[in-house]
Amino acid sequence: MQIKIALKDALIAKQAEPQIQKLAKATEGVEAMFLKDLLGIMRKSVLKTDKPMPGSDIYYDMLDQALSENMAKKGSLGISKMMMETMKPAILQAEAEKFAAAAKAETMKAVQRAKATVNTAVRDLVDEAEKAVGVPIKISTSGR
Repeated sequence: MQIKIALKDALIAKQAEPQIQKLAKATEGVEAMFLKDLLGIMRKSVLKTDKPMPGSDIYYDMLDQALSENMAKKGSLGISKMMMETMKPAILQAEAEKFAAAAKAETMKAVQRAKATVNTAVRDLVDEAEKAVGVPIKISTSGR
């Protein structure tokens, strides 16, 4: 039983992997945006003694962007990790529900096939019995 559960969980995780990767990229982006804003605010708080060079704002913005992306990839603040831990279970739950619905649909199809097979077998047996005794046999098809 434990093996079946582990296999089911592995299958669900495998099916959820593309969504989890997208979520990881998005949460990393959120952390990078936060860090870029933080670096920009910190940079503005520094007293400037010299007259800024032309284009230095663009240079510092690009520097802040590169630093924030690098820091976010390393998970410097842990914002991405925290968001992943919060949102990943919802993705896995949604995939588990899809898996359960698909399993239920397959089970229902199997039950219908089994019913059809049993009904055919019963009908064949009744036909043979009618031939053997020479009298029509009435059977109930109420399902119970």
